[in-house]
Amino acid sequence: MASAPPVAKPPGRWIKFLIALALLPAMCGLLWALWDITVAWLPGQGWQSPWALSVAGGFVLWVLIYWFLPRPMWLYVFGHEFTHALAVILSRGKVSAFHVSSKGGHIATDTVNWYIALSPYFVPLYTLIWMALWLVTSFWWSEINQYETVLFFGIGMTLGFHITFTIGMIHKEQTDLIGQGWLFSFVIIVGINILILLALTIPIAENISWAQGATTTWTRIVDCYLFLGWAASEGWKNLPTSFSPNTGLPNSSNSALMPDSALSTPWSSG
Repeated sequence: MASAPPVAKPPGRWIKFLIALALLPAMCGLLWALWDITVAWLPGQGWQSPWALSVAGGFVLWVLIYWFLPRPMWLYVFGHEFTHALAVILSRGKVSAFHVSSKGGHIATDTVNWYIALSPYFVPLYTLIWMALWLVTSFWWSEINQYETVLFFGIGMTLGFHITFTIGMIHKEQTDLIGQGWLFSFVIIVGINILILLALTIPIAENISWAQGATTTWTRIVDCYLFLGWAASEGWKNLPTSFSPNTGLPNSSNSALMPDSALSTPWSSG
């Protein structure tokens, strides 16, 4: 797909590369926090709730559609270019052309920045549209809330649409990513998508509160930066292998990845 807006190499590529290096530990911390929250959630059987099963069912159904049926490329391309256009408008730019086909698309604009270029890869447009439609409908027809499993099924399906097409569209000829730099694009896209998954997992995981989720996320981000600082100052000799157990999650102190002995490690934040 010939993505747009096409851009030349901007003068700030090295700055973005350095920013990406600085954000890599944060991205790793987000991924670690998602793992912690998932591990703490599953033993509590929260995954057996109708909402969790509905999200999983919608996601699995979409993956099957993606692999075994003709892919709705026009629908993806429209969402991709429409997200570019929305990002331009939010950046106070102007869209002078908008083209979509099943083979690709582009927009013409007077404004280009990293948010405009990368937004289709981390904004789940159809998930947001689905949720907005549900909210508007529930305002006029409150009985629809009796069918919340349908809402969560649609969230799972549209998230599957976003994730599968995003992965499929990331390749070496993708101009959106080339223009912003591969490392910078990777860190931004992965990091924000993990944040979205965290924001969806925490309310579904009934045994984990928002406060616990936020504490876990912050702890793991700090752990990663402290670990990096410790490794840089001490070198890799006699490198410890344990980390802070104090994430605030249920039974987190019993995790095999987070033994109590970690409290004495140089990067413990607990």
